[in-house]
Amino acid sequence: MENKKIRFGDKIKIKDLMFHPPLYLEARVRTVERSITDKSQKKVTLGDYIEYTEEEVKAIWKQLQDEIRKKVSEAQLQEFTYTKSEIDNKDGLARVHADDVASLAESNAKGYADEQKENLKSEIEDGQLSLPTSSLEGAIQLATNLLQNATSTIYTDNNGNFYFVDGDHVVKITSKGIAVSSNGVTGPFDNALTGQGLNASAIFTGILNADKVTIANGVVTINNKGINVKDGAFTLEDSTSGVKSIIRENSNMIADHSFELLTPGGQTDAISITSAVFSVNQDSLTNSPWENTSPSNARLMVSFDSSTETLFGQRAAVLRGLDYGAWDQVVQIPAQYEHTGALSFSAFVAPFELTTYDVTVSMRMQLVTKSGSWVQDLKSASHVVTHSDKYNWTRLSVSYVGEIPDGDYDVRLRIFLTNNTSSARLLCDGVQFVPYEYPTLYYPETQVYRALTGVDTAQHIVTNVLDVTGYAAINTLWVTEMEKKAHAFANLSNGWVNYGGDFQPVRYTKTADGMVYLSGLMKNGLIGNYTAFTLPVGCRPNHTEIFVTGSYSGADVSRIYVSSNGAVQVRNGNNSVVSLSGICFLGER
Repeated sequence: MENKKIRFGDKIKIKDLMFHPPLYLEARVRTVERSITDKSQKKVTLGDYIEYTEEEVKAIWKQLQDEIRKKVSEAQLQEFTYTKSEIDNKDGLARVHADDVASLAESNAKGYADEQKENLKSEIEDGQLSLPTSSLEGAIQLATNLLQNATSTIYTDNNGNFYFVDGDHVVKITSKGIAVSSNGVTGPFDNALTGQGLNASAIFTGILNADKVTIANGVVTINNKGINVKDGAFTLEDSTSGVKSIIRENSNMIADHSFELLTPGGQTDAISITSAVFSVNQDSLTNSPWENTSPSNARLMVSFDSSTETLFGQRAAVLRGLDYGAWDQVVQIPAQYEHTGALSFSAFVAPFELTTYDVTVSMRMQLVTKSGSWVQDLKSASHVVTHSDKYNWTRLSVSYVGEIPDGDYDVRLRIFLTNNTSSARLLCDGVQFVPYEYPTLYYPETQVYRALTGVDTAQHIVTNVLDVTGYAAINTLWVTEMEKKAHAFANLSNGWVNYGGDFQPVRYTKTADGMVYLSGLMKNGLIGNYTAFTLPVGCRPNHTEIFVTGSYSGADVSRIYVSSNGAVQVRNGNNSVVSLSGICFLGER
């Protein structure tokens, strides 16, 4: 019915042969609703129905035929009508004329309609004509129903762009591509798909199947074989300082980079039951690759067990202001610098109990001559460290990218605090110097240092004194063989001589655990406050000790005094024979 002109009150006939039995209706148009935007959309309400059977319709048709026959005979028809050829000819002329008239009428009507449309539009836009809302009620209601029932909405703007709206999430389709927004139609919009391809930053969720997708840009390749990164371009970033580290092969040019080989001197500050701050033994500092510009003020944090306050190993340097000592180390320029053109100096730092306010770390790379004379600063950087987050180790760095003047030079690495007060303190550990723009992953070499310092079990320990009182508690020590540290025959005096024959001469032995043993037999010497022989330093007791041994006859006993000055005396007994075997004591400390 979209091409039929139907008006209110018209009587229409309806035939539908698809019904069974066939449907024949006569009805009157009660209401007509038309769309103002789409003329093909009409809604017609019918009433006053009259239904006919197929027999009734055929009967009416036969009746009409009979009536026609009665009114017009064949002779009359020939008198008042034309022949078929005449009718066809007149039909052709009439059709041509009708087409011309219709074409002209259509053209005039279209022109008039367009003119009226523009005039009406201008009058409405200029406010000269108010558009009654009643004329839009149908369209408004239809749009309202669509919006209320839709899960998303489609908009278009004057530029022909389409907007698909789902709450704050909007998809915009333009001639340039597809963009997305999570902030409504006002944007901003991120390009998701353009003529150049898919924008990865607009991907919100999902999984890329590595069996089907390869991501590559000449440096990084990700596929079903894994991740491949060329020339150390893969970086890890410290969340606190923002310092980036690369993952690649390296050789740290810093010697003793976690300060493990420096020997502590006297304790200056107790930190906890497992750690303390010490001065630095000046001999160890002299023999160390590290230098301190104020050796007497140099400080070390020492942890006593494996639950360390230090980060790598059991020692860490304490950074202080420049007047209280900067830590320096002079290193050679790595040969690989010729290829990379870059140098990186880094260190881990952390506040601890003695860091009572925020401090600033200064890191400097300085070019120096072989004799240590300053040439120029290659690069320096400062980093502020918050004091409140104790033992939050953060990696700091300074990097140099560029050329180095021709000449035979070294690089001096210097680290200190710019807070030039005696109370400014900060821990430093894990120092690194590598020929790259960024630091590399740090290898602490903890096991090497623990073996060198005797913390871990070693196959062979060479030391003059095994001192465990200051740094560790050894609950149980299993020793397969204890090497003798002193073993010699005694020089007898005051008439005492070795008993002779097959009997053991008098001797003393000190083992690695510090115990001193006496053995052997002697005779004929003076009894009383007379020295039979003297023990050397290191084999003497801290205080005088008294021992009782057997005599020749077995009925008498001998009382032996061993004094802290090393004198061994037979105070009582029979000098025919005196046995020293069984005498044992802890040697002096």
